Amino acid sequence: MIQPVFRLRIALAVLVSCLVASSAWGASLLARQEKPDRASRALERVLGDLDEQRASVIAIQRELVARPAISPYDGGEGEQAKALWIEGWLREKRLPQAERIDVPDDRVPARLRPNLIVRYPGASSGSENAGRTLWIVSHLDVSPPGPLENWTASPWVLRVDGDMIYGRGVGDKHQAIVSALLLMESLARNEARPPLSLGLVLTSGEKTDLPPKYGISEVLRSRRDIFRPGDLIVVNAYGNAQGTLIDVAEKDILWLRITVNGRQTYSFAPNLGKNALEAGAALIMDLRGLSKRFPAENALFAPPVSTFAVTRPESEEMSVNQIPGTFIFHLDCRLLPGYTTDAVEADVRQLADAAEKRDGVSIRIERIHERGGASVPTSPDAPVVRALARAVYAQFRREAKPVGMGGVSQAFSLRAAGLPVAVWTIMGDSWAMADERIPISAQIDAAKIFARILFDPEARETAPLP
Repeated sequence: MIQPVFRLRIALAVLVSCLVASSAWGASLLARQEKPDRASRALERVLGDLDEQRASVIAIQRELVARPAISPYDGGEGEQAKALWIEGWLREKRLPQAERIDVPDDRVPARLRPNLIVRYPGASSGSENAGRTLWIVSHLDVSPPGPLENWTASPWVLRVDGDMIYGRGVGDKHQAIVSALLLMESLARNEARPPLSLGLVLTSGEKTDLPPKYGISEVLRSRRDIFRPGDLIVVNAYGNAQGTLIDVAEKDILWLRITVNGRQTYSFAPNLGKNALEAGAALIMDLRGLSKRFPAENALFAPPVSTFAVTRPESEEMSVNQIPGTFIFHLDCRLLPGYTTDAVEADVRQLADAAEKRDGVSIRIERIHERGGASVPTSPDAPVVRALARAVYAQFRREAKPVGMGGVSQAFSLRAAGLPVAVWTIMGDSWAMADERIPISAQIDAAKIFARILFDPEARETAPLP
């Protein structure tokens, strides 16, 4: 018979053995939980690799800047040279080749406006057209440089100063092109197959072409099938330097061309003419009252009000000693939801009628561009918005928030087609200005944000595929 003391010793030994075994099992389980999976290790390799790509950013930007892609609307030759270079770069790097959607345009030397679609397949693709895709949507064309004397150096020669690069288009929109190409090359170099595929859509004629028929609208018309349910679509068009703004809604837009007709004469006898410039200037001052006629505010948008900006005067070749008989300028209106373009144009017409009576001139108003209503907002809870917010926080430890904007982007057409879209970029303060600039590090950071989305397990699982 076992004595009580021995029973106690046996019980204690068994308890100790169980605790040791339990501790070892727990440590083993914890180690398994903390051990990164294959996708996490691949992401870390890609992130580390992107940190080493400063020279690649400069090299790609130098080639893009050297190929002006200005719309014929602004006197340019279009986007063909830039599209050809990108296609050649993809071939050189042995990456997936671009599908082209060309739109005829006799105004440019190439007689066409190119659109490029590139898709780097992820691990879940199975085939070229299967699996969820993160699409980065941007454009090839850039703004005109404006007066060259305002630039420190040529806008078409990349200038590097520390972490900052300068040149027309470096931010708007070479940034998106560079980030996507860097990421594709890094994925291939590291033999990384993320759960999501990576898609890049680069379109033409998005800056100033009227009507905007050469770019995203044509892609949607001819290849609507490339965007599938469950895909995540990011239009690279708007943001801030911190990367914390995600656009989910846009204002409506109306562009008016206003022609003031007076009577030309010599300036020594101004009473014999009707000074169109003077009358136009008075009307411009009257138009400042539009903000009081349409005063609503919406905190989602920045700025939170409708805006009415006088832009682009069209000048005639005249002598200093002549009174102008014609003066033409443009009015750019960005309207909050709830206001219509018809209502704004009616008010402008009312102000013009009063100016005609006051100054003895005639005024013609032409509607040269409108979008036809504010876009359908993307839900702040849409998978693409949430995925971007997670990636921004993981990269910067900053909270990103959904906002609305007054800018024009490809998101309008995509949302009108029923696609949830987030508009996001790391944006500087010099787009469309002289000495346009952007940090090299910002482009690498953007590539890292997209990489994090590609490997995001929650992004892979949300919005079930058909």
